[in-house]
Amino acid sequence: MEGHPHPPRSNINGPRDQDDVSTQPLPVISIPPSRPIKIAPLPASLLLIATALGSIVLIGIAVLTLVPLVVVVGGLAVALVATLLLGWAGIEALAAFERWMDHDPRFQR
Repeated sequence: MEGHPHPPRSNINGPRDQDDVSTQPLPVISIPPSRPIKIAPLPASLLLIATALGSIVLIGIAVLTLVPLVVVVGGLAVALVATLLLGWAGIEALAAFERWMDHDPRFQR
């Protein structure tokens, strides 16, 4: 270990050495160049029409899946506004009742 400035690192499988995979160059994988697909005009146009219709259907399904979410969020907003308005109306009613009790002679001593 005198010749090495740092002790050899070890991993789960044991000590590392010169035959370790991390020191070997990565293999080069060559992918053959792809050629463009040639489709006759009629099948190509039918494929484009089918793709367009499919995208319209998928967009429609996506929009329809958002409808319940929008309804729930709208319902929560309406419930929040109704709660605030009813609370405010209740406080105003209690204040009016208090004023009525203060000015009604039946409650005076």
